[in-house]
Amino acid sequence: MAPITHLREQRVGTEVTRVLPDNQSDIIVSSHGQAWIIGPATGADLPMPEAGTTLKGLRIDTAWLSTIVGVHAAELTDRRIPLDDLFPAPTAHRLVDALWAEQFDREPAELLWPEATADNRVTYTVAALTSRLAPTVGELSDIMGLSPRHPRRLVEQHTGLTPKTIQQVARLHHAIRGATTDDRAGIAQIAASTGYSDQAHLGRDVRRFSGLTPAALFEHASPLVMAEKF
Repeated sequence: MAPITHLREQRVGTEVTRVLPDNQSDIIVSSHGQAWIIGPATGADLPMPEAGTTLKGLRIDTAWLSTIVGVHAAELTDRRIPLDDLFPAPTAHRLVDALWAEQFDREPAELLWPEATADNRVTYTVAALTSRLAPTVGELSDIMGLSPRHPRRLVEQHTGLTPKTIQQVARLHHAIRGATTDDRAGIAQIAASTGYSDQAHLGRDVRRFSGLTPAALFEHASPLVMAEKF
């Protein structure tokens, strides 16, 4: 495994895009010279960078966040932090140069973070919680032979999110994908097929994480799913 999942580029237009939580973090570099880390989100964001700005970034695999930044990952939750505040200047400069040149792959990652490693218990827990038929945290604790509190502390330390939030955000994205792949499915059907107890349960989570009603969210699901954390 590597800490970086993929590179991205975006040129900002004039339209404001709603960005939903997605259990991920990003390192972003702007054509205006700014560079920052965007931590994992627990609510929708409406970023408004200057139109015409070019943004390049890389996505940090959820389970690697703490080991890359060197702090408890919860310190980054719902925050946008300048790169220079987290990394020594030489590391930050090399990172910005590699990103802007689009030459960031496994080798630069290993040079920048030679001792970075993900906790296998965290990667297992995150994968389980984000699966379509996710077990409960209690069930995961039993499988792993840990007390219920242990996975919560471990996951929050490494990812910046609680296991419950990771599961809820993943379930919401399963519902969004369901709405985009079957536009004939009603809200109640989508709720039932993606693990919600009922339509009201889906509605509460949609409002919490997007600020929209389910009908409004699913109407604009495709651009929301594709929206970057810029």
